[in-house]
Amino acid sequence: MELSLRSLTKRLNSYIGHAMRRSIQKLSDKSMVTSLEIIDTGTTEANELCALCLKGKSTQSVISKKSDVDNPRRLYRLFSDVCGPFDVEGHSKCHYFVTLINGFSHYIRVKPIRTKDEIPRVLVDWIMCAKVETSEKANILRTDGGGEYMVKDFQEWLKSRGIHHELTNPEMLQENKVAERLNRMILDMIRTIMFQSELPKFLWTFVVSYTQEILNRLPS
Repeated sequence: MELSLRSLTKRLNSYIGHAMRRSIQKLSDKSMVTSLEIIDTGTTEANELCALCLKGKSTQSVISKKSDVDNPRRLYRLFSDVCGPFDVEGHSKCHYFVTLINGFSHYIRVKPIRTKDEIPRVLVDWIMCAKVETSEKANILRTDGGGEYMVKDFQEWLKSRGIHHELTNPEMLQENKVAERLNRMILDMIRTIMFQSELPKFLWTFVVSYTQEILNRLPS
């Protein structure tokens, strides 16, 4: 099947949650999807924009894609951040979502939560699960200095596992650019999908889970 970029915008862009177009192009370039060839015609249609993307992503600001630190293997450095609170209470009374990113593979975990108090428990579960799945040890966890990450029990757990907690300034988004960029990407996709689907706003929590599955299947 061959698609022009105009068809791509109207079809694939919608199917995969209005993710970045260059990620869709990579699916074709790297033969990650069978029987699909995306043709760049070199015409102005390559610059056409999706109206829903414009509406859902119009507030985004530039955050660098490149991390300023080395990530030589899986779980060597993990990045985490929390996003919220949101004006609309989600399913199960959630007001935030928390993320965890593997700096090496860019595999992500995203979970809607009710309060920030849940963050330490969620991170412990994720880190322990990742250790079992990869047989690798987490070395560094980078977060901002928000109080939700500084809970005494969580700090003691990190020390007991030999995990260094790397802190950034809570007010300096660029210092935790990997996690902040993921937050912005997820928010862009949530808004765009909600605009397109016209779902009730409280269902944003399910869209969060959907974006996780999409992003983990797209090339980074």
